Amino acid sequence: MILPKIEIKKILFATDLSENARLALAYAVSMANLRGIGITIVHALEESPGLVKSGNPVDVIIEAAEKTGCDILVMGTQGHGGLAQMMMGSTARKVLRQSRIPVLVVPLPGR
Repeated sequence: MILPKIEIKKILFATDLSENARLALAYAVSMANLRGIGITIVHALEESPGLVKSGNPVDVIIEAAEKTGCDILVMGTQGHGGLAQMMMGSTARKVLRQSRIPVLVVPLPGR
């Protein structure tokens, strides 16, 4: 079987500034170091004081991925809420459904 050649030239790292986001950042940095490429970081809040992108985090992440031309998106997951969300947070699930590029979702440690 011949596999297609996948070239990752740009990484988008989406963060909520949580402890788990630090773990996801470690994956993004590792990938970037292996390939000698850079990382674009995006952080969004529903309501922002002006230093951070304001808006629905899912929309902001998807828009950033499209605008920057990234080849892969890396993000952590919190898993807040009911049993269905324990495996993956709602933001990560929505990004996975809407993203046109591959998404690496890093789960909480110990899950």
